[in-house]
Amino acid sequence: AVAREIIYVNKPLRYKGVTVYQTDWGITGLKVRVRPVAEVPELGVTAKPEELADLPTYKMVRLPGQGQSWGAFIPNPKQAPEDMMRVRPAGITVLCTDFQQVILYDSKGQFAGVRIPESGRPIVVDGVELTVGKMVGSTGLQLKSDPGVPLVYVGFALCLVTSIMSLWP
Repeated sequence: AVAREIIYVNKPLRYKGVTVYQTDWGITGLKVRVRPVAEVPELGVTAKPEELADLPTYKMVRLPGQGQSWGAFIPNPKQAPEDMMRVRPAGITVLCTDFQQVILYDSKGQFAGVRIPESGRPIVVDGVELTVGKMVGSTGLQLKSDPGVPLVYVGFALCLVTSIMSLWP
């Protein structure tokens, strides 16, 4: 028989002497669809302007010193390929702190809006119609097996008993 249970921080899974803990979680990727003005094969955009194109999954990076915050940069598919090689190419900055919402900024760093992943609601940023898709998560698991714990409890109980016995005259 296989045990099936949802585990989360402070609620581990215990099965046949093994305890499974969730140690960490993160956001590793973001799926985005765009309505481009033209095909941009370098970015994987091969749709016609009248259709939505699935971009490759963008890797989300944990932002140092920001707690549980992740960010990504999506190059603007409207720019010329040579502009993507600039020190600061035009694009959309994506920030998120959980799986509930995505915050978008334009290429000038101005707030563009907030979208709920997989809501299907498009947003226009820098002239590109963008729809936020699925967020890809990750988790860290720790497996622990302590066969000596019952022995420690027996030793503690014996210590208590002998301590109480030593107080009797």
